[in-house]
Amino acid sequence: MDSLDLGKVYLELKYWDEAICEFTKAIRADPKLAEAYVHRGCAFSEIQNYSNATLDFSTAIELDPTDSFTVHSRAALYERIGEPEKAAADYTRLIQLNPQGASGYLLRSRTWQRESYRKAIDDLNQAIRLNPEDAEAFYTRGWIYKELGDFAAAIDDLTVAIRLRPDCAGSYAHRGMAYGKQGAYELAIGDLTETIRLDAQDARAYCNRGIANENLGLDDSALADYGRAIELNPRDDFALYRRGRLYKIKCDYSQALVDLTAAIECNPQRAMAYYLRGEVYYALRKIYRATRDFIRAKQLMGDS
Repeated sequence: MDSLDLGKVYLELKYWDEAICEFTKAIRADPKLAEAYVHRGCAFSEIQNYSNATLDFSTAIELDPTDSFTVHSRAALYERIGEPEKAAADYTRLIQLNPQGASGYLLRSRTWQRESYRKAIDDLNQAIRLNPEDAEAFYTRGWIYKELGDFAAAIDDLTVAIRLRPDCAGSYAHRGMAYGKQGAYELAIGDLTETIRLDAQDARAYCNRGIANENLGLDDSALADYGRAIELNPRDDFALYRRGRLYKIKCDYSQALVDLTAAIECNPQRAMAYYLRGEVYYALRKIYRATRDFIRAKQLMGDS
């Protein structure tokens, strides 16, 4: 067995250092062996030696510019190390290598930042045109529509994603949030309950279901959901804030103070937590503390 094949065995067994050693031997024997650079790049990536991984992938691409796997590997590495523009450039190259493949458009859509969401939608439109059964493309486009505030379009796409892949918790979660933004709280609860069934550790799903329950006046159910979210993630400042807010509405000031204080400790920039805690202090006639919280809330919110 030569060094290249032995390196592949080590790579499959996840013996990264041994794999790197064998691929290095293969490269010394044949400096133009693109495959050895690709596999060594994968091993370097696994041990988080990203600079060497990038160099190896780039060398392999120079030696064989038409290898889609190498281009994809480098693009994924750029995504991992937070260089979305370089990742987008490589995914563009992947599209050029296979213009009729949907995956390149789908992958490139993930690299666009929030200010470029419309570019992402263009890529996803193309991915869906090439593969109308691509659940991930519908899911991603639905998520982006939700982020852009187009909740009707989000629901349409996420409904298709659910039909294509009914076991994806994320599709139910985002559709549930979109329903909630539309005021369709019963539908939101249904989707978020399904999210929890598929992923019982999803703290944000409990919190969002709590909001829907609260909006329907189901305070006990809301408190239970907020409580479960906090159990799963004790530093979830939003869940703490929402539960503290509800306790304040119910005039349970002692519990409200506990939660709002915890929310502030987890996220000192949450202005409304200071404001609501100030209102609780004011109701308890602790005027100095109330005033101090109101001032801090105003500082965080600005003078508007």
